[in-house]
Amino acid sequence: KIYMLNKDRENAIKFINIAIELDKEYIRIVNEEPIFIPIKSLIRYPVIDDEDIEPKETQLTKKEIKVKKHLEEIYQISGKLSYNEIKIRNEKANRKQKERDE
Repeated sequence: KIYMLNKDRENAIKFINIAIELDKEYIRIVNEEPIFIPIKSLIRYPVIDDEDIEPKETQLTKKEIKVKKHLEEIYQISGKLSYNEIKIRNEKANRKQKERDE
């Protein structure tokens, strides 16, 4: 998400593909997030069964639990930032359009 906000599509695609290889749950996340619409056709989706998408129970170490929690928090923050940034850009565009019209 951060790479998409920074308009770095190549790195966004690269890291999405890596994330999907590691955990197929990211397919659902990518499909739900509107920020990824422009690059969806460039993402490599593996051939999967429905049971591959369901999260598998694994034992995580304390360090992995902390990392996962941190990444989830960053994901939430970046989501809020991306929607706010889109809103601000739209407001600026609307103001510029109004100024041109006047």
